Amino acid sequence: MDCFLLYLITGVIAGTLSGMLGIGGGIIVIPLLAWILKSQGIASDLIMHMAAGTSLAIMIFTTFSSWYGHIKRGVVVWDIYRRLLAGIIVGTILGAVFGHFLHSSILELIFGVFIFLVSLRMLIALKPKVGRTLPGPFGMFSMALVIGGKSGLLGLGGGAITIPFLSYCNVPIRNTIAISASCSFTIAIIGTISYILTGQHAANLPNWSLGYIYLPAFCGVVITGPLCAQFGAYFSHKLPTKILTKILGAVLLLVAIHMLIGLLP
Repeated sequence: MDCFLLYLITGVIAGTLSGMLGIGGGIIVIPLLAWILKSQGIASDLIMHMAAGTSLAIMIFTTFSSWYGHIKRGVVVWDIYRRLLAGIIVGTILGAVFGHFLHSSILELIFGVFIFLVSLRMLIALKPKVGRTLPGPFGMFSMALVIGGKSGLLGLGGGAITIPFLSYCNVPIRNTIAISASCSFTIAIIGTISYILTGQHAANLPNWSLGYIYLPAFCGVVITGPLCAQFGAYFSHKLPTKILTKILGAVLLLVAIHMLIGLLP
């Protein structure tokens, strides 16, 4: 019961940040799930795989709620989403399959370093050149492949790369957040299916697992996550752009430090 309460609290935090910042919630869900799963005695070589797979399954609900909240406000830009779609699907599948063959500690290290670098990029807030626009079809597919690959490998939504990339190309921040939520919703669906299938080949899975999806954690977080995502989406339209960017950068930095410190001997 204590663990289930922690899962409910995780949903509140992840859902709010998902709706507010378009980040899919995974950067918060995964460290929290990893900590809770360790406390439950889950095998160490499965921790990050279970956390990533469960995070993606949870994101189906949190990102849909966030995505719908932005649609109601008329800010989703479908043209850009369609240009990213194919690369995101291919990249997510490849990332999930590759991650199956990596040890949990390696995934945790990659996760921490990646989030740390992205946080610095957001906090420094480099200004894009005036007039910079989105790349052509090959450039968009390549970037989407990277977004999907990272997401499938680490169980994250697409926001950690999608938001800086679109901002760099001078897409308005609120449109960027809405596009990121749409991409993260797609990643969540494709990634969840991939983690269920690859998890069928894993040994020593705990009870109540569907591949790499840990159902008790999934149920706990989705009870509170989607509702709080709507709450976060509301606030994303109330806060100034600079504040949204700084909040995202600060959250990413704290998560990265926590993960990397945890790997120290």
